[in-house]
Amino acid sequence: KIAEDKQVQQRAPSSSGMVRTKLFVGCVPYVLSHEDVVNLFSPFGEIVDSKLFLDKSSGASRGAAFVKFATEESAATAMATMNGARPFGNEGWSPLRVSVAR
Repeated sequence: KIAEDKQVQQRAPSSSGMVRTKLFVGCVPYVLSHEDVVNLFSPFGEIVDSKLFLDKSSGASRGAAFVKFATEESAATAMATMNGARPFGNEGWSPLRVSVAR
């Protein structure tokens, strides 16, 4: 999987040399499932890959995810809209942190 990502990066870099379709999402509420994260970001465009980080021993969410969009435009819109957003209100959850994955 990692080798595939490196090949994609070599084939489709932006002008800065980074692929801007893959986003890192931090401060994901621990109660969300992988499906919840996909549903949260799917209104911004086609998601071609995603991963919710889970604890290996417990299987619980670690509060972070990757979401990869089909286009840079979709990723840019998602990042602009969701970075700092509180999609679940101020119920003790930190605002989401969304950035281009490195």
